[in-house]
Amino acid sequence: MAEVTKSYNEQAQAYDDFIRKLVPDYEVFHELLPKYLGQVTTAFDVGCGTGNTSLRLLESNPNLKLTCLDTSPQMLEVTKCKLGDRHIFTESSIENYEPAGDFEAVVSVMVMHNIQDKSDRLKTYKKIADYLTDGGTYLTVDIFRGETEQLQDIYMAQWRDFMLNNLPESEVDGKWLKLHKEKDKPLKLSEQIRLLKEAGFSTVDVVHKRLQFAMLFAQK
Repeated sequence: MAEVTKSYNEQAQAYDDFIRKLVPDYEVFHELLPKYLGQVTTAFDVGCGTGNTSLRLLESNPNLKLTCLDTSPQMLEVTKCKLGDRHIFTESSIENYEPAGDFEAVVSVMVMHNIQDKSDRLKTYKKIADYLTDGGTYLTVDIFRGETEQLQDIYMAQWRDFMLNNLPESEVDGKWLKLHKEKDKPLKLSEQIRLLKEAGFSTVDVVHKRLQFAMLFAQK
């Protein structure tokens, strides 16, 4: 996790520019998030990054009280500038964090693939379920692996085409796909659904999917 934090520290200032060039339907996911959360009063943004997710939730629900968590101090500084000082900002990993109270909603966008061990992922989902009030909602957006090798190959080729519409080939192949192959070990969507149910969520559904990127709705 320390290596992940170092990487995000270095990317903090440029993150908002490049994330939309890397993640298909990034804006669509953010348009959908508040629709599935509704008018909750408290929400926990896990791995808040530069605050794009929290900001979008506040635009739809200005009275929302947010707790923003990230391991990168540079990312948190960008988030604070966007959101103002009435929210809670904490530098920590989800594994080491213990909130003061419960939340009606938890969100995580492009975060959980950094927790690659399945047993560690399950522990994290159990913690998130514990953080939620009864009937609370967890929405997660992330990258997944195809259910078969054939599907995975198709997804990777289409993802590369998407990035090539936004970035030079040398950067797509020499940086982003190289980093993905070296550092990312995404789960299959079916594996994540199983883990969420095992963690105590009664309802789990895929509410939007584009290639190997998907948003899951999980309710306690």
